[in-house]
Amino acid sequence: MRETDRVFRIGGDEFVVLAEVIDETTATQLSEKIRQEVEAEPIVPEHTATISLGVTMLLDDDTADSWIARADRGLYKAKQSGRNNVTTERAGLRQVSGD
Repeated sequence: MRETDRVFRIGGDEFVVLAEVIDETTATQLSEKIRQEVEAEPIVPEHTATISLGVTMLLDDDTADSWIARADRGLYKAKQSGRNNVTTERAGLRQVSGD
């Protein structure tokens, strides 16, 4: 992550990463890098942690609720597709990467 990127816990085990001045491709790549780094980090001996991520861009007509809801849809699609995935969610676009 860059110095300008910020991470916030929004509840339970859900977090949001705010990355300024970034395009969708770069956001997806950043998310995939985060996913890979978490998976590679030995948190407990002989156990790996994995994460699923939903990626979306803040659009001009978004409200906080619509933006978070779209990211949440991406997150749950990543979980439903086998977990340990990154899913980009945008009107008319769905893209999955990872395992």
